[in-house]
Amino acid sequence: FVRADGRIERVAENTTPHSLETIASGKPVMAVVELKAGSAARLKIRPGAQVIHPAFAP
Repeated sequence: FVRADGRIERVAENTTPHSLETIASGKPVMAVVELKAGSAARLKIRPGAQVIHPAFAP
């Protein structure tokens, strides 16, 4: 879950693919990035990390 400033707000790891279960961000966010299971841990993606993309204002 990514805030409008591009910072990671929350990482929901190892969720069930194609599930209709709602996974809440916990706080207001602008975007969600979906990754293959285990990728967030392998890439050390943690809350507070910065996503670099034109969609997010610094």
